[in-house]
Amino acid sequence: MNTNEEFKKLLERNGSKIMRITFKKKNGDIRHVSTNPKYVNLVDKYKSESTKQAVMTRKQNNPTLVNVIDLVKKRNGGSGYVSFYTESIISVKAGGEVVPFAS
Repeated sequence: MNTNEEFKKLLERNGSKIMRITFKKKNGDIRHVSTNPKYVNLVDKYKSESTKQAVMTRKQNNPTLVNVIDLVKKRNGGSGYVSFYTESIISVKAGGEVVPFAS
């Protein structure tokens, strides 16, 4: 199973429980994101059709790209939107279990 499929299965298993994703940014920095699976890859939330289409095109061109809302960033007044590739995931903590990913 590849990382993208593994991540999708983990999202499904976790339901709507908060999860903490640790990944490596392109510049090598390690980043932690707290999110709810219901905030992953939302497309219907965009109001304009042109924005929806742009998001869909970006996803088609980058099938392992994940868009999430970081709950901590959002709570602190930011937009909360964060994007990363599934192959950059180091680990996911979900349901009290830490699941390591090969990165």
